Amino acid sequence: MQYTIQKFYRVNGGSTQRKGVTPDIIMPTGNEETETGEKFEDNALPWDSIDAATYVKSGDLTAFGPELLKEHNARIAKDPEFQNIMKDIARFNAMKDKRNIVSLNYAVREKENNEDDATRLAR
Repeated sequence: MQYTIQKFYRVNGGSTQRKGVTPDIIMPTGNEETETGEKFEDNALPWDSIDAATYVKSGDLTAFGPELLKEHNARIAKDPEFQNIMKDIARFNAMKDKRNIVSLNYAVREKENNEDDATRLAR
């Protein structure tokens, strides 16, 4: 059993509860659609806000957002390591429903294990 006993706030006054901190550029992780994180817990504290702190922004980078996102997506499309991550995510999503199912046939299990080993060793 886990309980949240404190809240944390950003300088703009918004809480991090249930929403987290939204990144400007999202990296592929494989659990974008899964129900993970505090917001899915029954006892999660609600999101709220307080008065913003007095702070000075060091610069407005909003204008760079579209170009950075374009370059980020191009890098993901070309980079072999990101391609491996995307393949792992697809494989994970395909196997989610079979998570607790293991074949009792030794030859089938051995074949699956050998395929997994070959995939890892190929990297």
